[in-house]
Order: sequence, then C-alpha cells, then structure tokens
Amino acid sequence: MKRLPPMLTVWVIAMNLVAACQPSTPAPPTLTALRATPALAPTPTDAPFFAPDFALTAVDGMTYRLSDLRGRTVIVNFWATWCAPCVDEMPALQTLADQHADSLTVLGINMRESDTLVQVFAQAHAIRFPLLLNPDDATVIAYRVVGLPQTVVVAPDGTVIDRTFGPVTVERLTALIDSGQRP
Repeated sequence: MKRLPPMLTVWVIAMNLVAACQPSTPAPPTLTALRATPALAPTPTDAPFFAPDFALTAVDGMTYRLSDLRGRTVIVNFWATWCAPCVDEMPALQTLADQHADSLTVLGINMRESDTLVQVFAQAHAIRFPLLLNPDDATVIAYRVVGLPQTVVVAPDGTVIDRTFGPVTVERLTALIDSGQRP
C-alpha cells in the first residue's frame, strides 16, 4: 500500500478533526432567518398570516383555545420560571392585561414546568392572567419557539401583527395594541 505525502496526511487529519468538532445538531436559526420564513413572520407586504390555533389547559384547570378569542387582541407569551428576562417582563404583561381588560387577553404559555411551580410563581408575582401549561410539540414548532421569552401579538381577526424575541415593554405592546396593525 502506498503512503500519502506528509502534507496531504496532515491535511486529511486536520479535516477529520474539524469535522469531528462540528456540533451534532444544527444551530438554531437566526432571527433574520426566522423573519424570512412565512410562518409568524409577516411583513407589511405579505398577505395576513393567521396565528396557529392551540388548546391548552391553564393552572386553574380551564382550557383556552386561541380561535375562541377572535374579536380580541391576544398576547401569547412563551416563558419559564428559570428564565430571568421572562420573570422581568411578567409585571409588564400583567399591567397590559389590567389596562386593556375589555379588549385584550394575555396568555402565558409555560414551557413544561410543573403546575405547582407555576402556581407558586403566579402567587408570588401577583400574576392573574391565564398561565397555560405543557404546550405540545406541534404548538412549539408552529410558533417556532427557539428561545425564551417569545411574545406574539394576535390581532382581533386572528392575524399575527408582531413577534418579539426577548423581553417586551408596556410601551411597545401598548403601541401595537392601540394601532392593531403590523409595525
């Protein structure tokens, strides 16, 4: 058997090491890539995109179906108790729920923590809007949840008007709610 030249041998070994060091799972998509996909990424020139429907049970045992809330603006917030930015934005979401109770529903979708933990969190932080539990994989995929917190604003007609990665503010969401249009 013929031996490879030394430089070629070094190159083959180096390429094998580089390939072995690559992550076995693909990196999560970038924000730019997510906004370029049609689902949950409308732009002013796109046709309206309807928010994927779901039916989830809240800590209090009630089941909430997104399609049942047509006619109201809905804020869907994916969160967890271990997520510091999620915890930080909870008072803002509660403020919005209180200020716009006649026209707005805020739904917090907890990412697979126990109902007891979520109840204790809600009591400790005076959260009164519905905290939904255990979203199925179809819901997580449909909303392209790649990090927490993630907030989706759904207009009364069921179309997505905004999607925010990271914490939200009362001012930004109030502007969206008041305009009822895509930013």
